[in-house]
Amino acid sequence: MIYKSLHDIADNFDTFFFDAWGVFNIGGSLSQSAVAVMAELVKAGKSVSLVSNTAQPADDVIKKYSKEDLIQGVHYEQVFTAGQLCRDVAQKSELPIPGKKFYIAWYNDNPAFGPYQSALDGLGFQRVDSISDADFVFCGQPNYNDSQFPDEKLLAPELEKVIASGLPVVCPNPDLHAFYKSEFIITPGLPCKIWEQRGLKVIYYGKPYPEIYTSAMSALGDFDPEHTLMVGDTLDTDILGATRAGIKTCLTLDSGISAQGLTSAGIKLTEENIIAAGEKIGARIDFIIEKVPVGDL
Repeated sequence: MIYKSLHDIADNFDTFFFDAWGVFNIGGSLSQSAVAVMAELVKAGKSVSLVSNTAQPADDVIKKYSKEDLIQGVHYEQVFTAGQLCRDVAQKSELPIPGKKFYIAWYNDNPAFGPYQSALDGLGFQRVDSISDADFVFCGQPNYNDSQFPDEKLLAPELEKVIASGLPVVCPNPDLHAFYKSEFIITPGLPCKIWEQRGLKVIYYGKPYPEIYTSAMSALGDFDPEHTLMVGDTLDTDILGATRAGIKTCLTLDSGISAQGLTSAGIKLTEENIIAAGEKIGARIDFIIEKVPVGDL
């Protein structure tokens, strides 16, 4: 069945992993009703953590959200991000690539893009302006004239430059798209997928790959996967990754990437159709909810 809200199933779980975008961050703004649910869970003694594919290191996410009154210790316990995982691996000199010089695809010196390009800062790596001087490519947030965009045609110049280089690529965010300010924008996972299809080596950090889940599980210590729930809006990252990690899954529909994708394809959002869409990619959907809170997002 499709439940109305997370309240309908929350009592069955002790540990919650929340995706951000499409769950409590709706188009770049926090849903206060969803955030209130997170606070209720923490107050009830539940363990709540954020598991996000953002390229930002965890500290940057904590600082950003604290300015919006989403507070560590009140609304969640810990933050696990794709960018932080990438940074942790690099700090241990375990990036599976040669050399220390990297070129940032779609580099932008606008401070707004800084956090999405900072995973390797201060770790002995050197950013170079010319791709010909680089040992590898780090995929930044695709942008054009200081704006993020939905048009795949705008990817072409940078896509071809990286393909011509033949260099390996580090992807700090496997998401293909995000819903931002009423439109879908392209995120690093899409160009990285294209580069991989064109024969380049791409190293991914984040969902649906297992390392971000094992990192979270290790940090949280003793817990029961059967009583741990991943709440996300995207089948091919949140739900597929949690399936691979052996924890329970909950797909949220309202403002969700996968729900909007199915609707755009003319597929009615029934339990049967949604589960079938997950099965096609190997994602097990244990629960479906309309949205996290009882009221409006």
